[in-house]
Amino acid sequence: MSRSRSQRKSRRFFFSEQQVQRLKYTNETLRTLNCSARSQLQHVRDSYLTKKQYREAGDSFEILALRINSVVQFRDGIITAARAEPEVIRVVFGTICDSCDDPLDEPQDDVPEVLKLDGGQLAEIDALVELAHRTEERVSARCMSRGTLPKAFFTGLCRLTRALLRQRRHLQVTAPEERTRIEVREEWGGKCGQCGKPLPDDDSNQLTTDRAMRASTRTDL
Repeated sequence: MSRSRSQRKSRRFFFSEQQVQRLKYTNETLRTLNCSARSQLQHVRDSYLTKKQYREAGDSFEILALRINSVVQFRDGIITAARAEPEVIRVVFGTICDSCDDPLDEPQDDVPEVLKLDGGQLAEIDALVELAHRTEERVSARCMSRGTLPKAFFTGLCRLTRALLRQRRHLQVTAPEERTRIEVREEWGGKCGQCGKPLPDDDSNQLTTDRAMRASTRTDL
């Protein structure tokens, strides 16, 4: 039996090659900035600095935060532009034979790999946030014993931490949604699809069979 329906292939993203290259650049830049943040945090955590050095470290953290926020904002602009609606949407009415797949059921492969969520990058950011917290605790303990707290240092560290968290949220929000795959399995054999008990082999079994079929094909999302 043939199938007739209105077909509209929707796309979520419309990236040009230039936009894809820019996304790759922003990803690489963020990883480089994260690496720099890790190096500076480890240095401060493991060193006894003077008041001037703490102030300089705080300034350096602020600069890193500004750069991370700038790259995130630039990346967000690229994705926003790519999400714009196309100028023309074509709707095709036609018939699909049984040997062909429904194009509406095919997965969309137009999302660039560079936009997909990188678990390694998220773990890297989480480790940096934890490192920033440990560094703050250690520096605070050292400075409290001296009776002075370098305000500029803690301000810079706070801004860096917020920039890292913003980067994490941005990567999660802009990643394409994972599609949930639904598999329908039909099991026939004269037994209940729920408890496995054998079903009576008579005309009254038809209603039970219909109920079993509905239960076996029901999916809770």
